[in-house]
Amino acid sequence: MRKKLVSTILIGAMLVGNMTAYAKESTGPELATDTDAPIAVETPVDEDTTEENTDAIPAVDIDVQEDGIDVQAKFDEINEDNVFLKQTQSGTCTLVANVNMLRRNALIHGDTSWQDITVESASPYLWIEGTGMKWDYQYGDTAVKRASLADMTGEEKVALFQNLLKSHPEGIVIHQWSTSAGYPHAVLLTDYADGEFYCVDPSNANGHSGVRILISDTLVSVEESDQYWYVTEPGLLEDGVLYANPSGILPTKADHTGYTAGIVINTKVPKSRIEYSWYASKDAGETYTCISDWKSGYEWLDWTPDTFGQYRIMGKTRVDGNDESVQEVYTDFAYSPMIKGKCQMPYTGEGGGYLIGVESYENPNQKYQYEMLILDCTLLAQDKPAWIYTTGKCTVDQGNAFWTIWQPLYGYYWTLFRVYDENGTLIDEQCYGFENICK
Repeated sequence: MRKKLVSTILIGAMLVGNMTAYAKESTGPELATDTDAPIAVETPVDEDTTEENTDAIPAVDIDVQEDGIDVQAKFDEINEDNVFLKQTQSGTCTLVANVNMLRRNALIHGDTSWQDITVESASPYLWIEGTGMKWDYQYGDTAVKRASLADMTGEEKVALFQNLLKSHPEGIVIHQWSTSAGYPHAVLLTDYADGEFYCVDPSNANGHSGVRILISDTLVSVEESDQYWYVTEPGLLEDGVLYANPSGILPTKADHTGYTAGIVINTKVPKSRIEYSWYASKDAGETYTCISDWKSGYEWLDWTPDTFGQYRIMGKTRVDGNDESVQEVYTDFAYSPMIKGKCQMPYTGEGGGYLIGVESYENPNQKYQYEMLILDCTLLAQDKPAWIYTTGKCTVDQGNAFWTIWQPLYGYYWTLFRVYDENGTLIDEQCYGFENICK
């Protein structure tokens, strides 16, 4: 967590104890690299850097915002041309892109000495000379980590960075191992607007060095990127949209009595400024019905559906009533209010077949009716009438379970279990698929 700090400190001396070098030779595309540069990976090497690094960064004044809430920069300010440094040496694109990310981050956090963050001052902490970029590093009070994209599809990467940029206005450094130019390259991904990713390319490969441009104008693409670097505690822009950043829905109850769940968020925005709403769909997300309208500071849903069925639950968040900040998370819930259990097993009595049963949670005055139907999947595939068996609606004299015996032919089947109330209204149903293919 960032703390309020206005003082003069010697960053070089502060960082010495955190200096860790990682290096080995290139072994494959999963490693961090730069244009025509050797590679750095997370393998410790013996290196005594204490004396060398003590004077690496001069004393600077730092004014750090607290918890990323009291913002101190605007979008245009962190995108001015003088914020971005240009690559002057081959093989240092990842280094320069990370330095540009640090400069923007310092601006956002109110650091008046952001211009003192240069390639020369930062490289002892980000870079291993003759080897390449570190995976994780600490620069002043800013921690940066690296993550791999090896197991993600291009579509998943697009969705990832669209989401990350909402909470990382300082940008994210993305790296691509194989570019159209035949060598690795890295850029600083700055923002996503109007369906396009923007970035700053530290090199002059396409004549646009050190300015915000479309990523399509560079050698790098989001879909083909293989790894990225990000600030672990990003700040917020004064004129930027604040997001709650929901990470999922956490159910605490999902049974025949109803559904209770909360939205998990990951943000520095105070909870009192976040609003939550809930929606349910019975057609796999084609249409939704609001089940709990916007509420401030209360992330919970306690809901009992009117009817049984499969539901897609959608939770929404927004900040300060701003519809531009709306984000969504989803989960599924199968609501079966009356069927407690169902059974389908081989019958060893006379005639053989299957013993099939259904049990309800209750059976008031023995008025509930039970029905079991069987569908032949082979006939269904042949577009022929496929419902081949039914018990009809039946009551039971005692208890709350109903049984039948059925002798199937060779094939594949679905059993439909149903429960009706005393008026004959269907109040619950469940399915079970089975096969009878033993010879």
